[in-house]
Amino acid sequence: MRNSVNSRARGKLNYNSFYNRNLKKSNYLQRHPENRAFSFLAETSTAIRGPITSPFTNTPFNPTLEAQKYYIIEEIAPIGLEPQAFEEVINEAEDGELLAIECVTNSPLITIEVVVYGLGNSPNIINNYSINEMVRRGRGLTPGDVEILPGGRSKDAAGTPHRYYPFISRYKDDELVDYLGDERRIFVFMYEPAIPMPYSSLIINVKNTSTEMGKTVDSINVHRRVYGTPLDGNLAGTPIDSYDLFKQATAKPPVVPAITVPPTTVSPYIQNYYQRQTAAQAAANAPEVIEPDEFIE
Repeated sequence: MRNSVNSRARGKLNYNSFYNRNLKKSNYLQRHPENRAFSFLAETSTAIRGPITSPFTNTPFNPTLEAQKYYIIEEIAPIGLEPQAFEEVINEAEDGELLAIECVTNSPLITIEVVVYGLGNSPNIINNYSINEMVRRGRGLTPGDVEILPGGRSKDAAGTPHRYYPFISRYKDDELVDYLGDERRIFVFMYEPAIPMPYSSLIINVKNTSTEMGKTVDSINVHRRVYGTPLDGNLAGTPIDSYDLFKQATAKPPVVPAITVPPTTVSPYIQNYYQRQTAAQAAANAPEVIEPDEFIE
């Protein structure tokens, strides 16, 4: 076990292997990595971070350098869920702050599980209730708000935000055409804490604990602020390089203009883009090699 100033050196937690061992892990995102997208924004700060205790050791690590913050927007869509299955969306051991989560799904039986770890090695569960259970507890909506009207149309009322609890902001439980022309069922889970939720590890799962098929998470969007340097490790897990996924063989790379070296603190995506552009430029400007004809005696 490593004890490092860099929080990225910590390993992922085995929360799911213990708490969700009765559910099947779908690994949908492993089979469809193109469904995940990242966006990085660097933030500057002059504040000095205080000591933070790792959940894996009793020894606090105290960065004395200026804190560096990165704002991450992570978008994942869509995710198909089989009965009694879950998908691990995020499992990161990093020092950060959870800012907001939005999840759109076609079933109120879907559970959006949000777990954070603090200074100890115990999970703090923000939510592990299904959408229907959240409505039963009055988190944003109540059963009376979502009751089907006599004509079969859902009330589709707007939910009330909570300061510290996740809430349901929309509950459309019919297949009738609405004002926007949508026919399908739509349920929206929101979490926007009044104060950003700090964490040393973050786990987000989507679960179908029912026995029904056809459950889909249309999209899940996560905003968080992470402390650290992305070049020391993958800031948001394993980034997906769309160039490798969708590249096609070409006879000759096009000539590209010269570009400058980016700062060393930019995201891995900018670094990868710079490396590809540099390689393409070198290949395009290389002299053409003509194979010599065979000598005739």
